[in-house]
Amino acid sequence: MSSNKLKLSKLATKEVDHLSARLGLRPNVICRLAIGRSLSLPESVNGYVRAEGEEKEAEMYVEKEFNRYTLTGNEDELYKILIYQHEYSCSGRKIPENQYYYQYFRLHLERGLDLLYYEYQRVNSPVEFLRSLIDTVDVNTGKVSRQTLMGEYE
Repeated sequence: MSSNKLKLSKLATKEVDHLSARLGLRPNVICRLAIGRSLSLPESVNGYVRAEGEEKEAEMYVEKEFNRYTLTGNEDELYKILIYQHEYSCSGRKIPENQYYYQYFRLHLERGLDLLYYEYQRVNSPVEFLRSLIDTVDVNTGKVSRQTLMGEYE
């Protein structure tokens, strides 16, 4: 596999296609939202595994492949810094350069797609779904409060 290509799992492909069709957004935009959604969680993606059996429901999908530039655009270094910083703050580990794109970027993408897909299924409304992605930041403390479909947390 070329260093500029990333192939999604069949389940992630199903989730991207579903969200793209329902929200009227291009798949690469959905992927960028997914990265952001995953980065909003205070846990590392190291060791993230999908629930057993979820891949079975996506058997008919052909894995979608993206060029790196399609996913990150001119902001490739920004995504890299955000993921490095997130993983370091969550686990204290530094990501080896050779694991950034194919391991950590992909895991953040797939975890974010799982979250977005689940959240969309709960409301089944593009407007309510997009509203649920809005963060409220307390300018005094810098804490992010997110109103999600599963409740509010800080």
